[in-house]
Amino acid sequence: PNNISNSTEYDSSPRFSADGNKIVFTRYSIINGGPSYSNTYNKGQTYVMNKDGTNQFNVSNDNSLDVYPSFSPDGSTIAFGRYTNFGTFNIFKINSDGNNLEQLTFWSGGGGYDYPIFSPTGTLIISKGFVNGSWNIYEMNSDGNNLINLSGSGSLRDMFGSYSPDGTKIVFCRRLGSYHQLMLMDSDGSNVVQITNDSNDHYYPRFTPDGSKIIFTLYNFVNFQIHTINIDGTDMINLSNNTFNDDVADISPDGGTLIFSSDRTG
Repeated sequence: PNNISNSTEYDSSPRFSADGNKIVFTRYSIINGGPSYSNTYNKGQTYVMNKDGTNQFNVSNDNSLDVYPSFSPDGSTIAFGRYTNFGTFNIFKINSDGNNLEQLTFWSGGGGYDYPIFSPTGTLIISKGFVNGSWNIYEMNSDGNNLINLSGSGSLRDMFGSYSPDGTKIVFCRRLGSYHQLMLMDSDGSNVVQITNDSNDHYYPRFTPDGSKIIFTLYNFVNFQIHTINIDGTDMINLSNNTFNDDVADISPDGGTLIFSSDRTG
């Protein structure tokens, strides 16, 4: 693996643009005396760079704590979560050049919405939402209207949803018993199917470009490793297979390149 961001700070949550030429990610840091939005970091900036790591550009360009960015299909817009005060987060979008910041959700009082992902058409955004004491997968129009609870699982913990390439399915993780398992549902929230069933946690699932597999992070309570699995739950493969922590992966549109955050050195 190659270190493409080469930062002395913590870079995480990389996502390819639809053409595969750009990568959006979050760069976390600590501001001395800054707001206590997070127990670890109090500044997170949305960055864009070329796929080879060159021309890094700070899209946020402020002192906010932004998390989990993703491109719109045409690459013109980036959606992300932002801590609007301690313990409260909402979804914003901004042009890829850093102009026209717009708030899409307006939750207050703890919890809220983050991890936004555009639908393949760019007309919809799904997110994870912690509202009224429960985590669920939410969907809204890309302008923030018509916010609905898709997974509606009540006391279960549904997180980290992502659309299939054709937009007909959503993969996400749900806490069942002591572990977060991978789940699959139709894009309207129906026909929920469990994919994994083991004694590990499974996070950040994404479809491969052909829709046949899911790439995700598996936490075995020792370290985080990038895995793939068929959508029917067969043939799980550990792509990391090391002692480091590899996390939050994405795959290029042509299926040839994997990007992820890691605590590897060098």
